[in-house]
Amino acid sequence: MVILLAVIVALALGGSGSSGPAVAPGSIVGTTPLTSGYRLTGKIIKVTASTILVRITSLDASGGEARNVVLRGGAQIEFERPVDGPVALARNGHEVASPDKLHAGDTVVLVGQFTSVVTPPAPAHQGYAYLGVEATSK
Repeated sequence: MVILLAVIVALALGGSGSSGPAVAPGSIVGTTPLTSGYRLTGKIIKVTASTILVRITSLDASGGEARNVVLRGGAQIEFERPVDGPVALARNGHEVASPDKLHAGDTVVLVGQFTSVVTPPAPAHQGYAYLGVEATSK
């Protein structure tokens, strides 16, 4: 009985696709008002090694410069890695190394900024950057 329980627990933990350090909900994306940038909720449509395509459900918070008609419920936006600075990503409560560890269909809370972004091999350009992402499986 104990062995069966251990196998079930191991399968459940291994099935999440997340093996990095644990991350408390909200610790990456926050929950307080923002002075700049944006925080939104949505569904992941597609991921690559450096981009996350999201269908926005709601714009949860935004600084003055981030309020625009593009970031709205129903919009589909590609978020790219910022040129400078660190990013933090998590899936199912565990850190992941890159966006391609997230899955299409995941619910996502994303914090970002309109800034210089880069998707190699293209040169840097202005776009929507992800700075912090917390995703959960469907």
